[in-house]
Amino acid sequence: MNDEAAVDGGYGASDAPFEWLTSFEAYQHFVLPSTVLGPSALVEEGCTGIQLNALHVGCGTSTAGESLFCLRERLPNAGGILRYGCVVNVDKDIKALGSLERRWKGRTVIDDESSGGGGGKMVWKQLDFSSRASCRASLDDVYRNLARSSPSDQSPLPNRPPGSCFDLIFDKSTLDCLLCAEPDAVTGLLCEVYRGLRAPKRDAI
Repeated sequence: MNDEAAVDGGYGASDAPFEWLTSFEAYQHFVLPSTVLGPSALVEEGCTGIQLNALHVGCGTSTAGESLFCLRERLPNAGGILRYGCVVNVDKDIKALGSLERRWKGRTVIDDESSGGGGGKMVWKQLDFSSRASCRASLDDVYRNLARSSPSDQSPLPNRPPGSCFDLIFDKSTLDCLLCAEPDAVTGLLCEVYRGLRAPKRDAI
């Protein structure tokens, strides 16, 4: 880590991205929407367009959330677009989240969809996985909003906490760090992953 990145929690004083371990290109093939859905789902759900939802855990100032949102694939035999329509970035560091949001809003946009148009959106939420209350306060409204936009995600049990809205939950290294430094938060992270994945459960990477 360089001296600049050692400032402000390890992410640097500027809004420049800091990537842990490796670049998005190195694992992009694992998170393509077509990979997450699988070939059978593409046949069943094939239509003019499919938008998936992704939760980016421990985002820091990585560009992974932006890269997920900008992925586009052509649907086979349909001519529609397969993409992530909502990417929710969560982290404990409020400064890192602010940096992500400023960078996203300030980036040069090629088309309206890349800026969040066409129903797509980027979301930034601060939370602490060691606190159940923090997870509820940060994510319950996100789940409710996603459920309203997709009736199939609405829970049939009125007293059940909201959830089951994400097709992909992506973590580059947060679980490793928690296992080493904050074991109490590991249970919170795993419970939130299980709660957040769409049923039938898709992918936690």
